[in-house]
Amino acid sequence: MEKLVNHKYNLYIDHIYNISGSDQKFEIFFTSKTDRCRYKLVFDYVFDMRYSIENGFIERFFQLKKNKSENLTLNSMYIVENSEYVRFFHEQSSYTREKVLLKDYIIFDDIDTVVELISAHEPILVKI
Repeated sequence: MEKLVNHKYNLYIDHIYNISGSDQKFEIFFTSKTDRCRYKLVFDYVFDMRYSIENGFIERFFQLKKNKSENLTLNSMYIVENSEYVRFFHEQSSYTREKVLLKDYIIFDDIDTVVELISAHEPILVKI
């Protein structure tokens, strides 16, 4: 069963204003609600990514919040344990990537943007 858990970054994203990248490296640019500064999250080895407006994730968030971890904090970035998205990716890619290496990240802002991606590496947070 999928479960939302905290990521080590406690981000409070006001606005995701740009997503760019290719060749398995993507950057998510955003402004922070906390200090109003600009940051970017850098993801290497991205194997799949979904971008949607918030309405496209209503049912997914509803299901995920049913099984949230007990110590889940309110912020803008989570990891999905036992991810159906990772399972689906492995099936679609004929199990060519080790399951244990991929993590499912969900990042969203206060406006209307949701990004869910699968990566083999932890993201790096950079202040711009």
